[in-house]
Parts: sequence; structure tokens; C-alpha cells
Amino acid sequence: MLYPPRVLDQETKALALQALQLTEEELWAMIPEIELTMTPATTLAVVGNLQLSLRHPGNTGPNTERVRALLDMIINQEGLDPRIRALLAAGDDPTFDV
Repeated sequence: MLYPPRVLDQETKALALQALQLTEEELWAMIPEIELTMTPATTLAVVGNLQLSLRHPGNTGPNTERVRALLDMIINQEGLDPRIRALLAAGDDPTFDV
């Protein structure tokens, strides 16, 4: 299973804590771990769409690094066929743009 890090940037965390009137411990207790199982076609679609969204010049918010970390976890997961890994990684490589 892939587990993204349970990290929020300081600004996002402060806003969430203030809006919900919670302590940091209470906030994390409300957000369960999520396990995802995706078909190969869904994996290709999700990775491709996330890569596309990250290439938009206006997508520079604090969550972009979190999404990049998730993509890296998917692309580098153990047991993934190297040919599929190369195909997924090509989505971040401008030389493959058409």
C-alpha cells in the first residue's frame, strides 16, 4: 500500500486548525488513512491527469509538492514493470510533449 506523508504546510495547518477550532492532534484523528486500489487503466488516467495539472503555470500552491510526492510513490512502487514506470515517468518529461 502507498501511504503519503501526514504533513501539512504551516499555513494550511493553521487555517484548518483555526477554522475547525481543533488542536493538531484532534485534526489528525479526524483524517483516516486511505488505502487505494486502482486498475492499471485508472492508474494511468490518474497519474496522467495529475501530471497535467502540475504543469499548469498557475498551479503553484502548497499542495503541489504533496501531489508530486504521491506521483513519485506511485511511479516508484515496488514490483512495477520498468516499461510501465518509464511510461508513467514520461508524463513529467517535456521531451515527450506532442
